[in-house]
Amino acid sequence: MTPPPDYPFQRVVADLFEIRGNHYLVYADRLTGWIKLDFLCTTTTRQLVTLLRRYFHESGVPEELSVDGGASLVSADMRSFLARWGVTIRQSSAGYPQSNGRAEAAVKSAKTILRDNMSARGTVDTDAAVAALIQYHNTPLRDGNKSPAQLLMGRQLRGGVPVAKVHLQVAEHWTDYLAEREERMAERITRAAQSVMPALPRLQAGQAVRVQDERTRRWERTGVIVATKHSIRQYTVRLDGSGRLVLRNRKSLKPINVTLTADASARPANVEEMTTLRRSERLKAANMDKLARDSVERSAKRQRSNMGGLRGEM
Repeated sequence: MTPPPDYPFQRVVADLFEIRGNHYLVYADRLTGWIKLDFLCTTTTRQLVTLLRRYFHESGVPEELSVDGGASLVSADMRSFLARWGVTIRQSSAGYPQSNGRAEAAVKSAKTILRDNMSARGTVDTDAAVAALIQYHNTPLRDGNKSPAQLLMGRQLRGGVPVAKVHLQVAEHWTDYLAEREERMAERITRAAQSVMPALPRLQAGQAVRVQDERTRRWERTGVIVATKHSIRQYTVRLDGSGRLVLRNRKSLKPINVTLTADASARPANVEEMTTLRRSERLKAANMDKLARDSVERSAKRQRSNMGGLRGEM
C-alpha cells in the first residue's frame, strides 16, 4: 500500500469513463476526495494534457498521478509531459483495477453526479451539474465524517442549499481532519483487501512465474519477473516468447518451481537459462504426449486387425 499523502493534491488519480456514448475525465485528490470533472470532445493525449495543465494551475502540481492504463494516459507524449513537471506516473496492474481504488471511487462518484444532470449533448456545463458537484463536495465522506470541502478548505461551500454561516467559516482545527481521514481510509482499504485476498508470499526478480490472462482468466503464459514494487504488490514480467513487458498484480502470478540438480554447476545462471530450461521441459512433455497418442493408435490398429482376422476364420 502506498504511504498516505502529506498534503492535498500531492497524490492524485485520473481516469477516463463513458456514459451514453460521451467520454469524460475525472481527476481526484487522494487525501481529500475532491474531484474535478470534464467532458471530452476527444480522448487524445493533447486534449488530456490541456486539462491537466488547468488542474495544475488550480490545485498545484502533484508528485504522483495514478492511472488505470488507458492508452492516452500512459502514452509517450503524456509521460514526457508529466516528466517535465516532475510528476511520477503510477499505473495500476492489468486485470486488477482495484489497485487504483481511489480512481474507481472517483469514477463512481462522477457517474452519480452526471446522472440526470448532463446537458443534451452530454456536457457538464449546466446549473444542475454544478449544483450536484457542490453538493458532493459538501457531503461528508465515509472516512472521518468530513466533506471534501471541509478537508480541502476547512469549511463548507455556499451553494443552493441554505446553511448556517458558521459552516462557511474556516474551522479552527481543520488540518486535523486530513490526518484522521487518511488514517481511517487506509484502515478500511487494508481490511477490505485482506478479506478478499489473503496475503501472498512475495516474489523476487529473476523468478519464473505463470501469468493469468486478464480476459480468459487462464494461466496460459509464462515469464520471468524483472522488477518489483512490493509496496503495491505490483510486478513487471517479461513474457516468454514475445519478450514483452507487462504489469501484473501479485494475485495474477503463480511461481513456477523449477527442479534443479544438486550440482551447482547444473543450475541456471541467469534468466535466459531459466527460460531455456522451461522451454525444453515443455517440448519434452509435448513429445511424451505425442508418443503416448501414437502408442494408443498403434494398439487400436492391431486390435482392429485381429478382429478382422477372427471374422475371416469364422
